[in-house]
Amino acid sequence: MMLHKKTFSPRHFRNRFKLVRSYFKKDSLCAGFPVELAIEITNRCNANCIMCSRKNMKRPIGDMDMDTFKKIIDEVRTHTELIWLHLAGEPLLHPKLFDMIAYGKEKGVQLGMSTNAIKLTEDMSRNIIDSGLDLFIISFDGATKETYEKIRRLSNFDQTLKNIQRFLELKKQAWKVPTTQIQLIYMNENKDELKEFKALWKKSAADNIRFKPYFRFPDEKENLGPVEVVSSTKACFLLWRQISILWDGTVVSCCWDFLGQTPLGNIKEKSLAEIWNCRAMKDMRRKHVEGRMDEIPLCETCNIPQINSGYILASIMADDLTIKEIIPILDNLGKLWKFKGAQYYT
Repeated sequence: MMLHKKTFSPRHFRNRFKLVRSYFKKDSLCAGFPVELAIEITNRCNANCIMCSRKNMKRPIGDMDMDTFKKIIDEVRTHTELIWLHLAGEPLLHPKLFDMIAYGKEKGVQLGMSTNAIKLTEDMSRNIIDSGLDLFIISFDGATKETYEKIRRLSNFDQTLKNIQRFLELKKQAWKVPTTQIQLIYMNENKDELKEFKALWKKSAADNIRFKPYFRFPDEKENLGPVEVVSSTKACFLLWRQISILWDGTVVSCCWDFLGQTPLGNIKEKSLAEIWNCRAMKDMRRKHVEGRMDEIPLCETCNIPQINSGYILASIMADDLTIKEIIPILDNLGKLWKFKGAQYYT
């Protein structure tokens, strides 16, 4: 883990300070610009995971076009610190993925991506390593074939494991970015495989092994555990920090809004700056501040815990890419070593 250059940028520091100040002042109008952005370049997927709300999605399936992607990058490049290339889909399925990464890097943005690695072929692996991608998360939610294939339905344990191992070997040979995290979403089905999972990747070229806490999607009724999280009455900091754009240009308030329940406008018609502080977004922030989040369908049943105030204040001091590289350490301290003091959420 390293401190990335945007951490030391006065412009980015001022923007982070404005976001945090707006949150603590309980302002519905956010004075800063989102530091984190999820761009759903596609909502197609080649898996059917048990914890994903994508199965409830009724909106059309499609890929973002290059002109829309370029418009987004051109606007956010000066302030947004980390741009994800996924939301409710598998980014490796987009035919223009590497053109998108190339454009983003040309404009100086930091890019991250999460994959299920089903399509992580040798050619795909080499292209990712050579692309300049900053952060690459590989989700592999089990240490055994039985557990993995129960969670990641439509996936093949042996083939996907081979794909990941080959990628990590190529990365080791190349000595290049991206920073690579191997991730297990910690839930009832795999909670007894943490040490086995760690041993599976311990000697690999993975930069981090992350045990990510399972949080139930707002529209999901079943809790996959192992710990039920009670809905918080605290205003959600994400409404002052990040925003998401669906493949058709629709902007939604939250990276958990796979179903498109909170449409705020379309990036093809308005700027993100306009949408960021539009009436609907300010109304959502106001309802959170007043404890009326149950009036928002997306937030009504959300059980995602809120970030501790100390960590919110600390987020002013580091750029978002640096924070995303620190979080796996905190998660592992909590899950593997039971160190409660590291927990960054309430």
